Amino acid sequence: MNIIYLYHPEKPKRGQIKKGSLSDPVMAMQPVKSLLLLQRSQQTRSTKEAGISTLEIRNRNARIPVTPSPKMLKWCHIHRLRNISENHIVRYEPVFSSPESQKFITSMKLYECRSTTINLQSDEDEECNEGIKAVRKCFTVVATWSRGSEGFTFPKDVGYLLDSKTIDSLLLEVHYQPVYKKQLNDSSGFRIYHTKNRRRYDAGTLQIGIEPNFLHIIAPGFKRVSSFDLIFMLMSMTNKKKKISPI
Repeated sequence: MNIIYLYHPEKPKRGQIKKGSLSDPVMAMQPVKSLLLLQRSQQTRSTKEAGISTLEIRNRNARIPVTPSPKMLKWCHIHRLRNISENHIVRYEPVFSSPESQKFITSMKLYECRSTTINLQSDEDEECNEGIKAVRKCFTVVATWSRGSEGFTFPKDVGYLLDSKTIDSLLLEVHYQPVYKKQLNDSSGFRIYHTKNRRRYDAGTLQIGIEPNFLHIIAPGFKRVSSFDLIFMLMSMTNKKKKISPI
């Protein structure tokens, strides 16, 4: 998470958003701070548990755009999920094809897809859009990375369910900013650690608010609109009680 902020000796006018109500950005201080908004006390890279397998989901030589193109690139890669039954993901971490191309990656997300028409669709890598994710029903985030993150290890009694009977594929979405000098290709993505030894709790995600996509509509005439988008990781007991508690 990159926090960008300004400060100035003069206090801005409360509730004003018109031009001139805030300090001139050129005159104000403009620090940028990278923060990982996650408590690290229980994080570990240890994957010495018996029975753990790895799965790498990566782009295939995606061409990063070159300036003067101001447009960021969102590139998608589809990974068909086969012969993985009731496994638990216990850790995920980023994998970069080179330190040079890593500099131009701003974020990565891995979605689970549950489309019933997947056999009619191409598995070729392509530029991402909301339509692609909607058709394939790729709405649930399995793993996410942004600058400053090192991956995530689930608690010892928690895992994220990975089952090819209910999830037909995984979609990798990587965001690139334009390269300044020369053309670069990138094959970065995620390394997933999973095991057949299911843990006591299943992890899941709960998303609250409005996702910033083409359905996020602000009606005309409103002077002020507030929206938010929060994603929580949950764990639920695998027994019949179905008790849910946050982690």
